[in-house]
Amino acid sequence: MFTISSADDANASVEGVLSGVKPPVNRWFHLAGVYSKEPGSVTLYLDGNEIGSSAISFPSWNSIAPMTLGTALTGSLDDVWVFDRALNADEVFSVLDGGPAAESSTENNTATKSMNTVAAAGKYDRIDPATCHKEYGRKRTHGLMKNRFSGCIKYKVSVHHQIEQDDDDTDITDGNSWDAELLFIAKTYTGKRSLDTGATTRDTWFDVYIATGTYGGLAFPSTEIGTDGLTVGMRPARNQTACRDVTGNQNKVRKDVDDWDDTAWDESNEWNKVATFQFRADPAHAPATRTDWYRSGVHPNDEKISNCVFQPYAEISPGAQIEHEVDFQYTTTEHDFKVRCDSADYPSRRAGGCTVPIVPSILWKQSGGYEQAYIHYWKACYDQADTFPKRSAAKAIPGCAIKGSGRPPASQNLWRLRENIDNNRARSGTRCHDLWPGYSLAADPQECDEYPFASVGNRSTDEDKKGSLSVCAMPAGPLGPNQKAGKLLNRLYNEDRILDGDGFFNRFTGDNEETGAPEPLPKMEDHCWPGHINRLSGYYLGTK
Repeated sequence: MFTISSADDANASVEGVLSGVKPPVNRWFHLAGVYSKEPGSVTLYLDGNEIGSSAISFPSWNSIAPMTLGTALTGSLDDVWVFDRALNADEVFSVLDGGPAAESSTENNTATKSMNTVAAAGKYDRIDPATCHKEYGRKRTHGLMKNRFSGCIKYKVSVHHQIEQDDDDTDITDGNSWDAELLFIAKTYTGKRSLDTGATTRDTWFDVYIATGTYGGLAFPSTEIGTDGLTVGMRPARNQTACRDVTGNQNKVRKDVDDWDDTAWDESNEWNKVATFQFRADPAHAPATRTDWYRSGVHPNDEKISNCVFQPYAEISPGAQIEHEVDFQYTTTEHDFKVRCDSADYPSRRAGGCTVPIVPSILWKQSGGYEQAYIHYWKACYDQADTFPKRSAAKAIPGCAIKGSGRPPASQNLWRLRENIDNNRARSGTRCHDLWPGYSLAADPQECDEYPFASVGNRSTDEDKKGSLSVCAMPAGPLGPNQKAGKLLNRLYNEDRILDGDGFFNRFTGDNEETGAPEPLPKMEDHCWPGHINRLSGYYLGTK
């Protein structure tokens, strides 16, 4: 239950909501209670699913008494979250299992120590300098990406004399040089708490760090080099104007080489932050049309997408007698950093945001409380011969990780498309009705689960006719596996800002640690509404 009293008084009236369901026994479960001032209601959620809601007759008021949790609880409480505003259903589901927290005020948000630990380990934690240095360059072409909202690139700046210089004229010793490693760590908007004062959802920040002696292998400069000014900065690459500087320092830092060296050798930190650069993608500068990797043709740019490209640089002050160079480390093929900004309002109801170039994935867990959907998706990916509709020829169903977790080729990703959802569901429903007659009207009503999902552009009338599809009847309702899995998919769309035309893929973790396969692996005929399949259906026989 979730109740609220009308006053700080033992005799005050109490109103609230009773779930009407039996709580899970001998396992942890997630409860969320939400009070909405307008229109005055409370809602209770179990494991991310709404299980009850009720109106509150008395107005809101300011309490000075402590909040009480678990008054009549037989069991234990852990990871308590308290927010200073009402969360919607999607946000409640996002908090489940320590996922990305809903937007909240850092001043008024109250949390236990364990809550802070969970939040710090959430999906959108920022990449740190040590991780950037350690993991950088491992089969990446755009630097190191931690998630859709944080990544880094690494450069080496070397200041040295020109070998061809006449030492007698310049009084400079051959081979005199100074070098250091610089990290540019990007971050973008992920909610109210990630915005600085005056920033917008279409801003990108780069924190700039310089390596200490622990990492950089630095050489002390001579006086000839040390007194020369070295400027390090970042600017739009290849003269593109999608993202522009919004800082007073024009996104650059100038120091004498001696000062750079002192900063680098500061032993108080392994990496020393020297600046934060900030850029903004003004929607007014977004092009009128867009092209996608997955969709052919040119499309209206309704989301105001701007593709920004940034490149660090280094310059010696004019008149210096030395040459400088900036070397990109670890042989990655890209020397710049890419960010895409948009003003779309359909991901997570947030008007705008920016992402870095990484193809996201959804991790399906066999233990996630939607096992029937998990088995269905796994079979559709890796045991396609035992899926419905049956086909005489081999099926080709996309969107599946290699061996359960490895990234597939880009051509095999799924990609989001909202405009054909109803048509896709209707075609899937036709197949389910033929395979499991009356499934939606049964005493134990079922729903038609489909893979690939109705919300992806890989689906079409032609592809469904080819058999690039799997359907399965399974228990209906908000606590059923189909709707639970659907909420996780929507969470991916919302939290990772997946727009129409964006790709993603599926990963699996289950009984088999290597492939994610359930063990034992059931037959789909025994898995999808067992005992009710129509063996005379052409979709069962493989003749349709």
